[in-house]
Amino acid sequence: MPRLAFVVLFTVLLSDFAASEIYPGKKWDVIEEPESVGFSNVMLKQTKRIFERMASNAFIVVYKGQLLISWGNTHEKLDVFSVRKSFLSSLFGAFSETGQIDLNASLEALGIDEDDKLSATEKSARIIDLLRSRSGVYHPAAYTSFKKTIQRPDRGSYKPGEHWFYNNWDFNVLATIFHQLTETDIFSAFYNKIAKPIGMQDFKASDGRFHKEYLSRYPAYPFRVTARDMARFGLLFARSGQWRGNQIIPEAWIKESTRTHSVTSRRNSKSVGYGLMWWTVRPGRRHFKNRLGDDAFSARGNGGQFIIVAPSLDMVAVHTTDWKWTKKKVKAGQVGKLLRAVLKAKLSN
Repeated sequence: MPRLAFVVLFTVLLSDFAASEIYPGKKWDVIEEPESVGFSNVMLKQTKRIFERMASNAFIVVYKGQLLISWGNTHEKLDVFSVRKSFLSSLFGAFSETGQIDLNASLEALGIDEDDKLSATEKSARIIDLLRSRSGVYHPAAYTSFKKTIQRPDRGSYKPGEHWFYNNWDFNVLATIFHQLTETDIFSAFYNKIAKPIGMQDFKASDGRFHKEYLSRYPAYPFRVTARDMARFGLLFARSGQWRGNQIIPEAWIKESTRTHSVTSRRNSKSVGYGLMWWTVRPGRRHFKNRLGDDAFSARGNGGQFIIVAPSLDMVAVHTTDWKWTKKKVKAGQVGKLLRAVLKAKLSN
């Protein structure tokens, strides 16, 4: 076969394979008969009873691009807290090929400082260090819990890149850097670059806001998002940044941002890693106490906001709470138990 003909045939076959993957349209396609995709309807009904005993707001499971589970208030916009960080990471990815962002640019070069002045060492931290939460800048920051405030190392304890610490200063400054380099705010950019192309049903640029505190020059950036829109975002990452034949986020960024760059200092650090503002799974380990594959990763927000992506299983799970109203949070372990029940409902081949 001539080389040109082979290339054309390969391209057609690749396109047919991509077209065979299911994506939601204006609304999600629903799996009406779980048995048709290999799940026990009886066991899923038992799983729903677990969900109904939890202080959850919504739970979604997407299987092969369709809704297997859609329970609770999936259309309700809620503060998703630290899930916002994975949203911002995706924007750095979406703009990474434009030449506007140099991940090795230092805080010094970008003119980043605080009223009480950063040291020369702190200013040597680069954008990539902030994305990894390894800046070594332990300055007070907006939107930081009391627990994280008391855990924060003393300033000057580590050089940039030396130490992982879940640091809201890093995450907040990244929003300012993004605006400075792209000349667009993160909420408009997220709507135009991601939400609109993948057909998010509910998100608008007005669903984001900036939250500033006297502690720092740099504000936090809370998002209000529905569970069903979070599921689209998770599916975008499960599909390596592609959506209906369009590369929304470079595949290389998806791989780089969701691989383990750091072993975390969490209690269950043997299994949890950290990428570029995504939580990751280390090889052979569990994620949410389940075998989701070594390529699994998640976005996590305070109180029980989760996007769990398991590409090897072609599955995305989303869990939300409205704990500011109910005063009840849901822990990762509880969501893991719920997910385990879903996985047990998968019938053996």
